[in-house]
Amino acid sequence: MQTRLSPAPWLSSGRRRAVCGGLADPIGAPSAGAGQKKCVCMTYPLAFVLPILMYTRTHVCRKPGRTAWAVAFALATLGSTQVMSDDGRNGMPCNNATIRGDYGIQMEGTRPTPPPTDVIETVVGVLLRSFDGDGNFEQVDNIKGSVTGIVPDRPGTGTYEVFPDCSGVTEFQPDPNNPNLVIRERFVILDNGNEIWSMAETPAPLMVTTVGKRVRKR
Repeated sequence: MQTRLSPAPWLSSGRRRAVCGGLADPIGAPSAGAGQKKCVCMTYPLAFVLPILMYTRTHVCRKPGRTAWAVAFALATLGSTQVMSDDGRNGMPCNNATIRGDYGIQMEGTRPTPPPTDVIETVVGVLLRSFDGDGNFEQVDNIKGSVTGIVPDRPGTGTYEVFPDCSGVTEFQPDPNNPNLVIRERFVILDNGNEIWSMAETPAPLMVTTVGKRVRKR
């Protein structure tokens, strides 16, 4: 006999069908006789496989055996993916604690030089930045300009804010000897907080981007 679950509600009773090995018989028809193909009809939410805005159901009929096991395995895999989305590792809002830890960061771009040269120089650098998970960070950078040369092991401090969409903003003073210089960055968080990409928002002449990867958690 055939097993049918939750026939499609938008079909009339005469058109609700279960498809078995290429054969179709209306819901309510006599059970399959001896020698006829058998099938098991399974119902699952289409929302598991397509991001739709309406609830619907679809029906898959397969001969018992390896095919049915394959369908069951696929549905189980989709179910585990949904669980992963709900357990905080994916799909959950970000906050300041998402990037708690130490990050190795590489930067490159251009910046204006101070007087008396007043030119645009290429700049590269690496830094170690430590986020405390509560909106503050410390860093030590090594920055080299094509005109001004390198400044090694320069300490700096700043603040940051992470938004629920996993973007954020920082403000910091990279040079303790120049308190008037404040850099504002915009950043995005990737890979569950293990990577951060940023760009300098202000001052306007500073054209720098960075890529940072977490080297240790706190």
